[in-house]
Amino acid sequence: MSPRSSAGFTLIELVVTVAIVSLLATMAMPLAHLVVKRGREQDLRADLRAIRDGLDRYNALWRYSCQASVNGAGGGAAGGLAVPNAPGAAVNGSVTGSSASSSFGATGATTTGSVAGAGLGGSGGLNATTVSGIGNGKGGTTPALPPPPKMECPTASNGWPKDLQTLVDGVNNISSPVPGAKIYFLRRIPRDPMNTDPSVAADLSWGKRSYASPADDPQEGDDVYDVYSLSPDKDLTGRPYREW
Repeated sequence: MSPRSSAGFTLIELVVTVAIVSLLATMAMPLAHLVVKRGREQDLRADLRAIRDGLDRYNALWRYSCQASVNGAGGGAAGGLAVPNAPGAAVNGSVTGSSASSSFGATGATTTGSVAGAGLGGSGGLNATTVSGIGNGKGGTTPALPPPPKMECPTASNGWPKDLQTLVDGVNNISSPVPGAKIYFLRRIPRDPMNTDPSVAADLSWGKRSYASPADDPQEGDDVYDVYSLSPDKDLTGRPYREW
């Protein structure tokens, strides 16, 4: 074995190796930062969508419960509003359309009006006598459907919750036969992913816009109409996260 082969690395080889590793690490750091930024942006987009969806469902239920007028057995809401989360809900006491068969399984659907035969295997109209017994297999009357959910109307409300916690705590379902039944809109309040301070509560990590404030100058008020990120940073396109 020659002395050169047993001497190991020279100082120059070590310096070159360390320089190459340092260069690769320097190139990888911006990429890692970009990956983290992209991940937080995806979380922000999903969290905003979840909260806004909860706010909209609260408002839809409020409009149905507190601005409703009884129109037929189905009890449709004023302005043609359907029961929230109930496809095929009755409007003016009748159900029409090609998917009328699904309407009989929907909360708030009625069997007292006429039903167009499309989707039920017939072209003619079906009355309540003909429809009774569908689904039970014995020709008996259709079992009574549970009443559509209705919330307790809050005083001095314009249809939006007073805070985000209301979406998690829920509202009383006054149409349910079960005492203390609730209607929920969110399982939990997600934290603004751009806020990395763990001491800040999830509901306080968001900026809140009341219904009375304009979009270009959102301010808190007596209700929560929308939420936005309080982060002063911008996304990769230069758009502030506050404007998402």
